[in-house]
Amino acid sequence: MLPNPTTGKFTIVVTVSYSGPTSLDLYTANGKLINRIFEATLQEGQSKQVQYDGSNLSNGLYILHLHTPGKIQYRKLVINR
Repeated sequence: MLPNPTTGKFTIVVTVSYSGPTSLDLYTANGKLINRIFEATLQEGQSKQVQYDGSNLSNGLYILHLHTPGKIQYRKLVINR
């Protein structure tokens, strides 16, 4: 994910090891869902570049939740203007 910390706009590359539904959600540090950034069915080995404009979000810590077939990942995102 680049850049991190960010001023609000960032790019993340999603790559899956297994075919199936894939989603990327953005949460507050308190666990409140802000937005589903990406949702699609990807094929094994497929990558997708996702750009997001969170310039309307407040400064702070956010959590990206990536759910792919066979794997769930969390990444911290810091917005600092």
